[in-house]
Amino acid sequence: MRLCILTAALLAVGFAAHGAELKVSKDSFGASWPLLVDSGTLSCTVDPGTSSPMVTFIHPTGTYALNGGANTRAKQKGWFPLNSIWRPNPDIPGTRVDIHALIAPGLKLCQR
Repeated sequence: MRLCILTAALLAVGFAAHGAELKVSKDSFGASWPLLVDSGTLSCTVDPGTSSPMVTFIHPTGTYALNGGANTRAKQKGWFPLNSIWRPNPDIPGTRVDIHALIAPGLKLCQR
């Protein structure tokens, strides 16, 4: 429920959506921002082989697979592993912060 409210709020605060892409930033997400980089673009495409949505995060350093659908094609597409820019969870050593704050709005892009 909180994720749905957060997603709706984020979309309402002026995120620029263009087709199947959405610009996102640390400033707009606040403390829930899950990455080590400050901004980028979410993208969602549907894998023609499986009809599975592939959510990616596009940054000047490369494209990163965010969800399972994207991870299955990451190597083939030349996408980078998310762990290199995914923020560690300071409360639970050895884990990462919740990434769903980016995946949920990314998946909505595939529904357009």
